[in-house]
Order: sequence, then structure tokens, then C-alpha cells
Amino acid sequence: ADALIALDEGDDDAATDLVKIAVGQLFRDAGVRPLRYSHQGQQYSVVDAAIHEFQHWGSMPWE
Repeated sequence: ADALIALDEGDDDAATDLVKIAVGQLFRDAGVRPLRYSHQGQQYSVVDAAIHEFQHWGSMPWE
């Protein structure tokens, strides 16, 4: 919980690492691969994409 609060408050580096570790473990426990490929064939991480969206949620255009 502290890592998510820090991530939301802008302490990006340390919080991002902690959240990546926790979410990565959740994916492994669920048997889900976090790496995906876009329709253009580029590899990306669902974990990284979710963290990025969480960090930038407040600056979305509808706000």
C-alpha cells in the first residue's frame, strides 16, 4: 500500500520498482505472462503500461 501511495505522490523510482516486483509476482502466481506484443509486433510490458497509466491518471484529458 505504501508503494502505491508513493507512486501516486510522485516518488516514481523507488515506488515503481516496488510495485513492479509485487505485480510481477502476482502475474507469475496467476500463470500470466506480463510481456505482450502490439499489433505492430513491438514487445511491451502490461505491468509497465498499467503503472504508467496509474501515474498519469490525474492528467487524463477528461479531468
